[in-house]
Amino acid sequence: MRNEIGSHFEYVNQQETNEFSNSFLNFKDFNEQTYTFSGRSAIELVMKDILHEKKIQTVYIPSYCCHSMVTPLESLNLNIEYYNVFYNKEGALEYSINEEKECDVFFLMT
Repeated sequence: MRNEIGSHFEYVNQQETNEFSNSFLNFKDFNEQTYTFSGRSAIELVMKDILHEKKIQTVYIPSYCCHSMVTPLESLNLNIEYYNVFYNKEGALEYSINEEKECDVFFLMT
C-alpha cells in the first residue's frame, strides 16, 4: 500500500464568478490570474488548460499521490501511470522513473 498526501478544496474560478470578497484576491494589477485552494484544484486547472492546446492520454505521476489528487485526472478520462517514490538505505527520497515510459504529461513533485 502506498502512503498518501493531500487534501481537498473545491475549484473556484473567480473569472467566472467575478467574486473577490477576500482582500487577498484583490490584485487588480494582474491581467490573468486564477486562484486555487488546493493542489487538486490546481491540477484540474492546469490539465484543462493543456487540453485546450493538445490531446492528453497518459499522465505519469508519483506513487504517493493521494486519491484526491488523482480524481481530476480520472474525471478527464486520462490513463494514469505511477512511478515509484521510496526512501533509500540512506533515508533520502529516491525516484524510480522509467525514462522510456510514453506519456503526455509528467508530474515531478519534489
